[in-house]
Amino acid sequence: MTILKVLRVRLKINWLFFVVCFLFALVGDLFRVVTVFTAVLLHELGHVMTACYYGLKIKEIELLPFGGVAIFEDMLEIDPKVERNVALAGPLVNFGLVLLLTILIRYGCLNPELALFFISYNLSIGIFNLVPALPLDGGRILRAVFESFYGYWKATHWVLQITRVLALIIGVWAFFSWITGKVGLISLLAAFFVYFAAMKEEEQSIYVLMKYLIQKNTLLLESELVPGQQYLVLGDTMTAKVLKVINPKTFTQFLIYDKDYNFLGTLTEVEVIDAFFEEGKNVPIKELLITK
Repeated sequence: MTILKVLRVRLKINWLFFVVCFLFALVGDLFRVVTVFTAVLLHELGHVMTACYYGLKIKEIELLPFGGVAIFEDMLEIDPKVERNVALAGPLVNFGLVLLLTILIRYGCLNPELALFFISYNLSIGIFNLVPALPLDGGRILRAVFESFYGYWKATHWVLQITRVLALIIGVWAFFSWITGKVGLISLLAAFFVYFAAMKEEEQSIYVLMKYLIQKNTLLLESELVPGQQYLVLGDTMTAKVLKVINPKTFTQFLIYDKDYNFLGTLTEVEVIDAFFEEGKNVPIKELLITK
């Protein structure tokens, strides 16, 4: 549900957010409703301000009870440093607020009873978002670390495997804690959100990578000299598998051989991408040499 649009950025509220606010409103605790909204909004503003520092454009912000999701027009995932810093900004805002309010309480500037929930909620949001699972901030930070060594595709794949395991563990724990009355229903909903959001992240990851790679074609013309890498590929290898080794930071050339190690020809990443996405050819890569 879109509730506001500021500077061409849509602000949406997820249905889970309404559930939490409704539950607090039922018991007449409007202060907690305002607290939840404020904590989540400030968390997302941390991401947004850091993204703006790097010159990224924000398309949409969706608020959830345990954080939010910012959708960017640019692909921050491709630059590990940018993705890491943007992801870190949200939890750091929450921890900064916890520190600030603790100091204010210490010097008698705030009523401890009123500030305690705000402190605990900010602390919860900060810690939860550092769980190393996509699409949480911790998952993005972990992917950025992996990506520096292994590239975007492998980094995303590994973090998604970790995400599935963590979502299952959190879900089982939340379910048994809920039925025994130790935690609220929101913990169980959070586990479901992480699992299904990770599935969506996996579906989009290949298109994020390919979108960047297609745009990268102009880089050689602009820079005149760019890093490159080569792969030796058996001719029967499917193009979809070949695409997964392409690195956003370098240009890739494929040397195609048959099973008897006879050299068949070469293909660039541009030719493979065009064949796969524009013509829908998920075929043995040697067939692309025929139409070359």
